[in-house]
Amino acid sequence: MKVIHAARGYQEAFSGQEKNCIKRFFSRYRPVPRACEPSKRIPLLGWRRVLRSVFATALLFPGAASGGPWVWEVSGRNGVLWLAGSIHFVAASDAVAASKYDGYYRGARVVYFESLPGAWETFEARRAVTTAGMLPVGATLLGEVSTHTRAQLEAVLAFRPGELRVISHMRPWLAAYRLTQDSLAHAGFSRDASLEVSLQREALKDGKPIGGLESGADEIAALAETPVSAQDEFLRLTAFQLNRMPVSVRNISAAWSSGDADRLLALLNAGPIPPESAVYHSLITARNRRWQTKIERLLDEGGGALVVVGVEHLICPRESLPSLLEKAGCKVRRVP
Repeated sequence: MKVIHAARGYQEAFSGQEKNCIKRFFSRYRPVPRACEPSKRIPLLGWRRVLRSVFATALLFPGAASGGPWVWEVSGRNGVLWLAGSIHFVAASDAVAASKYDGYYRGARVVYFESLPGAWETFEARRAVTTAGMLPVGATLLGEVSTHTRAQLEAVLAFRPGELRVISHMRPWLAAYRLTQDSLAHAGFSRDASLEVSLQREALKDGKPIGGLESGADEIAALAETPVSAQDEFLRLTAFQLNRMPVSVRNISAAWSSGDADRLLALLNAGPIPPESAVYHSLITARNRRWQTKIERLLDEGGGALVVVGVEHLICPRESLPSLLEKAGCKVRRVP
């Protein structure tokens, strides 16, 4: 099976310093199987298939159950699809929660994710990381951030000089992202045990078409285009919460697994990206608006899709995906 690697022009496109920066940043990531691209035009299901799909849902998931899946059913004029909420980092012991979504996966003929597997490993994404995530030659992170953020970083990373060196030439948003990834990886959390990765593997094994709502470069731009002051705050709050982050993510994972919406939202809002911040707007609200258009197109083309995104996109108090789709005229209900 083929794997995703950078384009052949990678060696010529970057300077030695840029290639070293990229190599350090991506050193923790392995190539992943190439995804099956969905066709640009999805055939119409027809009303018989729509009704059969709805009926199958009722049979597969009768009644309310404690700790049920994070799934919303969305009905449009031409079809039905399902939105599923995932958390991106979980402990390996929590992987069993994915079994609650098997019925929806079996009932879907195409599965969409925020982005395709390996989206950050493409040539386009790597170039975006270099151009939008790295500081100019001669500039340093500690020299660019505010006094408060610098003090917070120096205090937290005083006994972890290696981590400070790794992020020393990154812009604040990328440094915050890298610190989060490393902290959770060291604590035993991984994307490999998440719902989306589990379903990606199933789809690739079964030959089921998969697609992405955005590219890796789109996701990078969502962070990189936030104001410098917002990035500075994001990095400061990340550093402030860094030592407690594994505990926080474990609590988030437990709330997700148990289906406790109030606790889950409270824990997410207490993280390094508060709902009133510009980073939150870029990562959650603005992306929801863009994804809404693509999800409506899937409905117009017949539905039959399972769309898996971060659960915060589905439960955020303002402009969640379910509320945006409902305002657009779709019928939306949380599946018990």
